Amino acid sequence: MFGDATNVGDRLVNATQSAFAGIGDGWGLAEGNTALTVGCAVVSGRDARKEDRDFINQMFLMGGGGPASPRADGWINLLIPVGAGLLYRDSVELDEQKYPLLVKSLRLLPDSGGAGRFRGAPGTEVVYGPRNHPLRVVAAPDGWRTPPRGVRGGRDGTRSEDHLIDAAGRETKVEGFVNLEVAVGEFVRGRVCGGGYGDPLERDVERVRHDVAENRVSRAQAEAVYGVVFRGEGRTLAVDQAATASRRAERAAARYLEVHHLHASGVVALAGAEAARRHRLDRFELLHRQPETVGRRVLVQPRHLRRPRNRHDVLTA
Repeated sequence: MFGDATNVGDRLVNATQSAFAGIGDGWGLAEGNTALTVGCAVVSGRDARKEDRDFINQMFLMGGGGPASPRADGWINLLIPVGAGLLYRDSVELDEQKYPLLVKSLRLLPDSGGAGRFRGAPGTEVVYGPRNHPLRVVAAPDGWRTPPRGVRGGRDGTRSEDHLIDAAGRETKVEGFVNLEVAVGEFVRGRVCGGGYGDPLERDVERVRHDVAENRVSRAQAEAVYGVVFRGEGRTLAVDQAATASRRAERAAARYLEVHHLHASGVVALAGAEAARRHRLDRFELLHRQPETVGRRVLVQPRHLRRPRNRHDVLTA
């Protein structure tokens, strides 16, 4: 159940909600976190505080990266799609009282949620280890190869990660099924997040400013991905409206030029594998907003849906 039905269910939920996003703007959701990392592991061992008695428990210390929707940013405490907020996250203090664990940190990771008009929830990172005896940590994570995908031009979130950190601070990445014996002085770390919805250049600039102020998005990503330029620092941080408008126009123009030409088959040739991945041509996928024409959109009809009499089948809306 833990490794089979849960992971399959997460994939089905993500596939369904992201498919609905293909209908048009305002439909569906991005993909959410699919990873029960070591932050939700089954842990077991012996407790020196209780005459070395055996213990075993499944913890839920991670929050999980919720998917962005057409109207809101992703929910930090989603956990996973099949849970969808039904499970409570553990109290760090109670876990440490009941079991011989040391939770070193629990935090949100900046720049981890998928960028978009609405942002995927930032990733949760948890780091913990044993206090007095080795700790067995078992988890069946997903998403360590395929990140939660963004939709409607939204960016993907970051992949899930699990690491073993030795006593000297050296990190070893653990991929696939996790079954570790963690020695005293060692720690494990897990990370997750969610995908974005819509074009990041369309995100409300005040939302971006708030994200930077709350350390959910770095200033560098705000400028590079969202096209928002700031002046000031800390409490004086403010959006430079003129510079932002110019930066966003430049970013939109550069993105538009990535489309080199239309083949006779009606498929857009994109500049590079990264552009092809970012602008996935699934059915009628919105590719670019022409920078000089507000409200005009270019859509491309895939080969298997194309009417034979048309060479290009370019639709404008």
